[in-house]
Amino acid sequence: EFPPFGSNQHFPDDQIKEILYSIIPKRWQSYLHRDKFDMTTASVDDFFDRMERYQIADNIDPLLKPKDQSKTDKNETNKSTEKSNDKKRKAKSKKNDSDAPAPKKSCLIHGEDSSHTTDECRTMREQAYRMKEAWKN
Repeated sequence: EFPPFGSNQHFPDDQIKEILYSIIPKRWQSYLHRDKFDMTTASVDDFFDRMERYQIADNIDPLLKPKDQSKTDKNETNKSTEKSNDKKRKAKSKKNDSDAPAPKKSCLIHGEDSSHTTDECRTMREQAYRMKEAWKN
């Protein structure tokens, strides 16, 4: 059992605010600096109120969302640009690699210097198919 909880067994408000500040998103930390929010004079309740505002603002305004979430919102023009850039990179890498010897392929079943990789191995695919069928029954 835990010992009884006394009135002197709690974190001070300053330490609570410091812990909370360290775990909030970086953009919220920048909002606090932008808004000149003084953590030293504010109460823990004031800090929570501010965090709730930032959370609501993030949910309302899509421009405030992190860039990772906006990747799903790209339109077709951005996708076509990305595809053309990928094609350019691949063509450039092929030019650079033409002088280098072709990498040796390795298969777990057929060993080093085989004509294919394990991912390309027909024997592995056939065995995986048989195993999948066995598990269905």
